[in-house]
Amino acid sequence: MKSNNINNLIKQTKVASLGLLDLTAKQRSAVLLALAKSLLDNISSIITANQKDTAAARLSGKAESFVERLGLDESKIKGMTDSLKQIASQSDKL
Repeated sequence: MKSNNINNLIKQTKVASLGLLDLTAKQRSAVLLALAKSLLDNISSIITANQKDTAAARLSGKAESFVERLGLDESKIKGMTDSLKQIASQSDKL
């Protein structure tokens, strides 16, 4: 991904995160649960894209410890969704 695209994504993420502050606790929970569902619904494509990322990292000479941390599998993604669900169930997410 080009650095221009990354910078644009960072800016969009920052704007979106500020919008979350205006949501009610119930709405924030709904967003977190939707994120968890999206991760699960797209687990195959996430893993495929991640495999490309780890291969590119290896080819560029990144340390194997870095590549291992970068790697995702079904278990790690399910762990992410469990964490999102846990945060969504808390009374105050901020």
